[in-house]
Amino acid sequence: HDARPAASGLGRAGRAAPAVTRVLCQRWQPGVTLLPMSDDRIETHVVLRDEEGERTVHFQEWWVRLHAAVPAAGFVVSGAAQATPAPGVLEAIARADAVLLPPSNPVVSIGTILAVPGIVEAVAAKTVVGVSPIIGGAPVRGMADKCLAAIGVEASAAAVAAHYGPDLLDGWLVDERDKGAVDAPELAGIAPPGGPPWIRDPTPTSGRRPARRQWPHALSGVTQPPQPRVPSPGPAPEPLRRPRLPPTRAA
Repeated sequence: HDARPAASGLGRAGRAAPAVTRVLCQRWQPGVTLLPMSDDRIETHVVLRDEEGERTVHFQEWWVRLHAAVPAAGFVVSGAAQATPAPGVLEAIARADAVLLPPSNPVVSIGTILAVPGIVEAVAAKTVVGVSPIIGGAPVRGMADKCLAAIGVEASAAAVAAHYGPDLLDGWLVDERDKGAVDAPELAGIAPPGGPPWIRDPTPTSGRRPARRQWPHALSGVTQPPQPRVPSPGPAPEPLRRPRLPPTRAA
């Protein structure tokens, strides 16, 4: 079931994002604690350039109504710079042994979350392993390739890892078809082993479990068990470099 209509209805009724998330979790029982990135209003808009000239539309209009058929020239994440993380978000990250970046859209999903001040710094302080959203030059699902093209990033496992950068990523899990990423110079400082990130067979959860057992083995080559990061004495470190987020403009 799609939770978006219910979430929209609760939001219009005046429920804050954390409260809406709790209601949805009580209804669908995902088995994990879900937290919204922020309780502030943040919207993604898309800059389009075509025969009609340049215009900006809401992301949902571009994604759903236009099916991303009009190439995007950029993205405007309105409200992100002024937002604060939702209650419990930074605390949850601080308690985590490690952070796993899922194979979601690196521009309008992960990128938008990291655009909220304080989140990228909290994440980068942990051991971070990402799962490539690109397999064999194509997105796992959705239109991530169109979003990447809008910000000048190639749709490849290596290019997305370089987009996040070694200041954020400690490891990068790629499909066996993208093993060439291991030798990519732009991935210096990031461990990218090949593995089976896309489990197509549903049977491992109902009897035999070979695919599930492959995950710890695959991840074992990505990063060592997380160790406390103790600041070394000396001059203050350089500020963390944020991932190259979509170009933003005043909304």
